[in-house]
Amino acid sequence: MRLDAAPHILHTVSDQGGDVLRSHTGRDVAGIHAWWLDDGGKLYAQADLGPALVAGRDLAVLLARLRLADGVPLLEALEHGPADGQMIRLEGHGKAAALHFCAAADIAGVLGFVRCPALSRITP
Repeated sequence: MRLDAAPHILHTVSDQGGDVLRSHTGRDVAGIHAWWLDDGGKLYAQADLGPALVAGRDLAVLLARLRLADGVPLLEALEHGPADGQMIRLEGHGKAAALHFCAAADIAGVLGFVRCPALSRITP
């Protein structure tokens, strides 16, 4: 098995109670502990379900709904340069979580998953 992105892929889904983030496994995200934006423009979340990548088709919608603690849209704030550790929240959802930046090559280590688990068990 190989993970090209992350253990979970998140999609935005319109539900009776509003928009939710849902994993490709069909489970809804109850909370985000941290957000990670890589140098390739991919957005990851350390969610209650585990490490997750926001699906590319849902990225624009989600980015438009992320706000800094003072209500400024994240995309607007990023135009002035990234500030690692800024608290952001998903509009219409509860708690804020810190936004961090990293290199795409480092995301597996940062989020704590192994891209190729079978290879990690092979001993030289």
